[in-house]
Amino acid sequence: APVDRAECIERWIETLGLPLVLKNPLGGSSLEVLIAKDAGEAAAALDTLMPKAEQILVEAFIEGRELTAGVLEDFRSGEPKALPIVEIRTRGGGTFDYFQKYSAEGAEEICPAPVDFDAAAEAQRLGLEVHKLLGLRGLSRTDLRMDAEGRLYVLEVNTLPGMTERGLVPLAAREAGLAFDALIAGLARTAAVRS
Repeated sequence: APVDRAECIERWIETLGLPLVLKNPLGGSSLEVLIAKDAGEAAAALDTLMPKAEQILVEAFIEGRELTAGVLEDFRSGEPKALPIVEIRTRGGGTFDYFQKYSAEGAEEICPAPVDFDAAAEAQRLGLEVHKLLGLRGLSRTDLRMDAEGRLYVLEVNTLPGMTERGLVPLAAREAGLAFDALIAGLARTAAVRS
């Protein structure tokens, strides 16, 4: 039987509350992430996403600070290590969309994140745990939200994070003492050994 869209939206709102975040889980660079403040906006988001997405991920919107936890395998031992945490602060209070990621007037990315030691350690622990639970290799980046009470929520994991010099993993690696060229060379060596 065909799925009743209005019924689905109503169930999402009952379960997750408002606003809702709807996204194509296979999309990149936040191009297919939409925030719906009511049922009408959720229906419009589905209209936008459905032609391009095999699946649509629906999440509760979590108000708070945006953090990211990079994990990089040690090039010698193969053990995954947590990188310093990055905080992402959007300009103008918007969401971390394509413009905020790539424009010179976009988001400010701060590393190490100005959070207390316990919050940083917990974010790193979560990044490592996600990396290991999913059986990831090489590197990953786990995106998190920290609410007003300091609770951390895992939003998603990126297994192919942006590797430009402005990327979040290269920023965290620099903070850990690993220059961009050395990061790329190490990743290439790791991949060559495994192939």
